[in-house]
Amino acid sequence: SFNQGNYQEAYQHFREVLKIAPSAEGYFNGALSLHKWGYPKEAANFFYYAKKYANGNAKILQSDLVNQYAPILPKPQRRAPVPQAPFRSEGS
Repeated sequence: SFNQGNYQEAYQHFREVLKIAPSAEGYFNGALSLHKWGYPKEAANFFYYAKKYANGNAKILQSDLVNQYAPILPKPQRRAPVPQAPFRSEGS
């Protein structure tokens, strides 16, 4: 979905995966989908959790987008939420 430019479908896929098995990579891919889909606030939330749980993953930690959206991590929270999907009505 992502490679075909269907960012909404890609985001929904990553969101389902995160419900089952949360991971830095899942948050990172969800963030990329949200970024491309045009939801910067929601992407920032996902990039934050991708960075928080990166556990040394250089691809995530050195990503320009991660560092643009989540340059400094605030105090850790108990657990990462799986945010609800943003919705746009058809034609918007």
